[in-house]
Amino acid sequence: MTQKMIHAAVLAVMKDIASTGIAKSQRNQQQGYNFRGIDAAMNELSPLLVKHGITVTPKYSDLTVTERAKEGGKATRFCTLKGTFEFEAPDGSSFTSEVYGEAMDSGDKAVVKAQSVAFRTALFQEFVVPTMAMDPEDGGSGDDSSLVQSWVDYVNGTKGTPGYQAALKEARAAFDGARDIEGLKAFNKAVGSAP
Repeated sequence: MTQKMIHAAVLAVMKDIASTGIAKSQRNQQQGYNFRGIDAAMNELSPLLVKHGITVTPKYSDLTVTERAKEGGKATRFCTLKGTFEFEAPDGSSFTSEVYGEAMDSGDKAVVKAQSVAFRTALFQEFVVPTMAMDPEDGGSGDDSSLVQSWVDYVNGTKGTPGYQAALKEARAAFDGARDIEGLKAFNKAVGSAP
């Protein structure tokens, strides 16, 4: 059986993006959380998709838009839709990903925002995009200082928010799961707390 080109191309993109990751570097000030936006996803993944010959064709369906009045009389639009994305290699082999996107906007951008959310979600899910740099050859179990710093940056980005304790727990679990005791010690020292 001949392996389809799309599988090798997707794996190549996964290896490349694992070496850099896409951090949750954008901040929602109003609700107090960090996130990875569509701009970060496209800036990092677009060159890799081109490099490995993958094209993406989007289709959207199941659109619902509702309007709700806000204080002051201005309406907010809430939008949900289904995005279907065909990832195709030069030999014609492909696979399809379906995800939902939702967004709200008080202007005319709710639909475009929902499309962006759906596309970003498809990219992150299909290419298993980590929030930090990892060595795809060692399974992410390395104990180098950049890994520790990535977790420190992630956790520090949640300080003062309700998600801080959950972020600490997530980081410690990652080091524990990788059996990286030295990394855990360095992480705890950097964030100023013990497990």
